Amino acid sequence: MRKNILNKSVCIIVMMCMLFIQIMFVVPTKVEASVNTENEASMADLFTQKTTIGGQYYEIFRIPGIVVTQDGTLIAYCEARKTTSDWADIDILMVRSTDNGQTWSAPSKIVDGISTQNTMNNPVMIAERDTNTVHFLFSKEYAQTYHLKSTDGGLTWTNPLDPGSSVPAEITGAFHESTYDWRVIAVGPGHGIQLDNGRLLASVWMANGGEANPTGHSPSVVSTIYSDDHGHSWHIGEIVAANSPELSNPNESALVQLADGSVMINMRNNDSGNRRAVSISPDGISNWSTPVFDDELVDPLCFGSIVRYSKAGEAGGAGDKNRILFVNDNSETAREHLTLRMSEDEGQTWKYSRLLQLGGAAYSDIAVGPDKSIYVFYEREPYKYLTVKKFELDWLTSPPPMAQLNHIAITGTDFAPSFISEIYAYDVRVDASLSSILINPIAFPNSSSTITINGQPANSGEAFEVPLPGESAEILVTVTANGQSNTYTLRVAKKRLVTNWKFEKSVNNGIYDSSGFGNSTATTFRGVEYEQGYIGKALKFDDSPTGTTIQNKELLDIAGIDATKFGTGDFSVSTWINADDVNSGNGQHVLFWYGRSSSDISQWWVRTKLNAATGTANLEFSTGNKPNGIGSETNAATSDAPIKAGVWQHIVTQRKNGVMEIYVDGVRKTRKGSTPLNISRGPETNLYIGRAKSGDRGWHGKMDEIRMYNYGLNAAEIQALASQLSVDSTALDAKITEAKALNEAIYTSQSWANLQAALTAAEAELDSDGITQGEIDQAQLDLQAAITALVLIDIIVPTASVSYSNVNPTNQDVVATITSNEPVTITNNGGSDSYVFSKNGSFTFEFMDAAGNTGSVTASVSNIDRIAPTLRITLDQNELNPPNHKLVPIHASLTSEDNNPGTLFIILQSITSNEPDNGLGDGDTPHDILGADYGTLDTDFELRAERSGKVNGRIYTITYTISDAAGNQSTAIATAVVKH
Repeated sequence: MRKNILNKSVCIIVMMCMLFIQIMFVVPTKVEASVNTENEASMADLFTQKTTIGGQYYEIFRIPGIVVTQDGTLIAYCEARKTTSDWADIDILMVRSTDNGQTWSAPSKIVDGISTQNTMNNPVMIAERDTNTVHFLFSKEYAQTYHLKSTDGGLTWTNPLDPGSSVPAEITGAFHESTYDWRVIAVGPGHGIQLDNGRLLASVWMANGGEANPTGHSPSVVSTIYSDDHGHSWHIGEIVAANSPELSNPNESALVQLADGSVMINMRNNDSGNRRAVSISPDGISNWSTPVFDDELVDPLCFGSIVRYSKAGEAGGAGDKNRILFVNDNSETAREHLTLRMSEDEGQTWKYSRLLQLGGAAYSDIAVGPDKSIYVFYEREPYKYLTVKKFELDWLTSPPPMAQLNHIAITGTDFAPSFISEIYAYDVRVDASLSSILINPIAFPNSSSTITINGQPANSGEAFEVPLPGESAEILVTVTANGQSNTYTLRVAKKRLVTNWKFEKSVNNGIYDSSGFGNSTATTFRGVEYEQGYIGKALKFDDSPTGTTIQNKELLDIAGIDATKFGTGDFSVSTWINADDVNSGNGQHVLFWYGRSSSDISQWWVRTKLNAATGTANLEFSTGNKPNGIGSETNAATSDAPIKAGVWQHIVTQRKNGVMEIYVDGVRKTRKGSTPLNISRGPETNLYIGRAKSGDRGWHGKMDEIRMYNYGLNAAEIQALASQLSVDSTALDAKITEAKALNEAIYTSQSWANLQAALTAAEAELDSDGITQGEIDQAQLDLQAAITALVLIDIIVPTASVSYSNVNPTNQDVVATITSNEPVTITNNGGSDSYVFSKNGSFTFEFMDAAGNTGSVTASVSNIDRIAPTLRITLDQNELNPPNHKLVPIHASLTSEDNNPGTLFIILQSITSNEPDNGLGDGDTPHDILGADYGTLDTDFELRAERSGKVNGRIYTITYTISDAAGNQSTAIATAVVKH
């Protein structure tokens, strides 16, 4: 394990370096620069990879920095690494030039890290304005920071607190003043500055990856360290910017003092917008403004540098205006196209720009000499050379010798690669709703070029409208100057979802594409089934036993479609995946592969790769172009193995503005810049899903909602896709199957049309974006309702039954009501389903159903009886003689008649006498009527043979009541006489 402090041996070696620097490490030969003539930049390679210096072999030289002392001495410095790693054993070397960069000294070592097995990193120098003093800061193991000082323009280096010692002074204590709890620290890189008030200032970045990643360089923050006593003590300023959703992991930064005395910091960051971030402080250490992105400063995640060229009012010819220079890679995709820019309004805009290095270039630093020569020290053909270029201001402000544009601006589009004057072909993605775009060609300042767009004259700095009648167009922007012409080709395409495989409407052995671009042709569909997925149905790859390898067992092969030939342009592939396992076979499982059964092609692929330590898998994304076995391939991969077995996860792999990106569950996991490769081939090239081009590397599990776009999705679009909730369409799928199995021939046209409308709506719901479980459930209910409401084509005569209000004998009206077996209309009886019988008889109801079938039913009534029954009474004795005051037994014989057979009810109603029961003159015997049970059918009773002896004698009146079942009633009377 490496220690976090400089040990004694390191100190001794550093001291020897300082005392014997010229003897031990200076090689007699010098590096000479090419001569700068005719306003052209001169160039010299100061360091070359795989070089031995002073007996030490260096694999690579990186992290360049350059400063100019008060007397014009140039000092260029760098990391000299034993291996290519950022954590290699690293020395810090420097070279000097005292003739304005015409020749350079041999390299000398400032700090020894290799013999002590230490990472000495991020060298930063600060040249004081009024003396030849140079301050040198560097970090060790990304955990400590040190300071050396030179008062002779870099010839010798000493401890800033003890001029007699060459041991660096540790200034790590300044970092401990910070409120940020850091685990990793580093200064710069590049150069620091001295402010007008004498303050020494350098940018720093700090990181804390937590226990899981204690040496990680993220998440990170940016700050500054400063000295107000010429380096005797150092302190840390406030945090300029911290990792946040608005600004991802700010880190290596550069500083410049503005004309008003404030300080601007220009920050590298990991934001997907690929722009430099800027903040301003009144003093360089506090009250930093909220960082903003500079839209003009494109950046591929690389260090860039900034320096003041001139200040209005300063002595000399350059004092006519304020000027700031900025240098970095003008690319969103790769470390390439090193570009110098100049601002004449304190960094608000960048009026001038010139390409310094076409193609590969990386870290760069910039300095301005006393004679106003400009020096850029940079990594060329990363990372073969460290090269210094020298040029004058006129080189930057004069138009290039070739006919070129300074810029082409198209607002609101994805433009790739970033515009470079020397690159003549671009892919442009525009919003699908546009019918035209505005192109603004910008000529170089002071140029006399003429411009045409599609043959029509155009003016520099003025928008030119070009119609877009179709899905794509090729627009030609031609510039003519100095008797020559060059044409920039803009390949414009509207942003579209060009493939949308949702599978809900796909049938077995087939693919349905709802994008409208026709990607529905499955050349081969074998060993793949449809099952319930994350949202409705999904593809299931389950190793069906129809071949000897997964490649042969399972194959989903989609014929090549023009819409998915992405060429060098942007594209996105989005899908939900659920792996059965991530570790079978060799641990590699291919999700997509566009290409043929050879590596010598243009292709792209996506696969998972097992991380044995975690049991989960990383996601890998590759684009390649090897038409004849010659070319390149760019691979991007996650590092945290986010793919797990048995869970649904959303992934996006895309190329956006030329940058390859991987998202898992809405979170960007990695991004990889490179020059966009042409990944398209002819129509014979197919897209394979779930299989590899060779070997048992097929997908094990499910895939759902596969979408392909001809542009790079933005963060909001990706988040919306990843935020979709799971939807179970099993019930709706079954109901759709049920509805489709019904026979149209047996249903009425209207009810069938209603069903088809509900079926279409259900399938459209499955085919729509952003569906929810509630919407799917409602579609299933609506479809069920339509099935229930189907009306059969009817040829069956309707029937009806009759019910009666009374079925027993009655002397009241009887109401007959019919009940039909289906809805009917009564066509007689005034449309009423009831008929009132006032006498016995019959009535026939007539009715018709919805289909026009007619039927009838007859109601008959025979229980109406309105005639009362009759009764005749015969007494066995009608005369009671003699009148001896004795009781005489009487028997009544009853004879009844009724016109309807049935039960008759007869009761003895009363027996009365025309004389009082014990009247005077009747013998004075009471109880003349005995044994009569009134209210019953009593026919036996006793009457007393007694009378008063007056008038005509006594008369007994016997009354019976007779009733029939219909309730009709009559009475009958008989008499018995006791004569006078």
